[in-house]
Amino acid sequence: MRHVTDQQRRARLAVRHALTAAARVGTPEAATTAMTVLHATEPATVHLSCWARVTSVTVADVDRVLYGDRTLVKQLAMRRTLFVFPRDLLPAAWGARPRGSPPTSAPAWPRTSSPRASPPTAPPGLTAPAPRSSTPSPESPTDTPPPTSAVPCR
Repeated sequence: MRHVTDQQRRARLAVRHALTAAARVGTPEAATTAMTVLHATEPATVHLSCWARVTSVTVADVDRVLYGDRTLVKQLAMRRTLFVFPRDLLPAAWGARPRGSPPTSAPAWPRTSSPRASPPTAPPGLTAPAPRSSTPSPESPTDTPPPTSAVPCR
């Protein structure tokens, strides 16, 4: 069995993901295919991912394939994560979501807790604590320092 070192593995991934100068690709579609999908946490990340992998690309080139030609399709997923798929891979990505869930970022399952109409009350026999006042009561000690927002560093 051949042992692949970490350095060799990283070099192979850099070539496969079109990150080396010799392995760069010519179009945003090819860059997306090299990665299977592009992953983004913000819309600008898609453009940066293409810029890192394509020999000569502009913002207009990426916008053209996303919005004009629509050969790449953006899919918003959980936690507002954005994925960019080649158009032919999109049905497989949609098939990977839970059955019956919408192909958007809407919650896939209904919320289990409903908003309360009124605040909860204390159980019988117990009383809820009174709201805190900014003025000290006669029973409270007056030598305690006022609360601060700074946390002491050690």
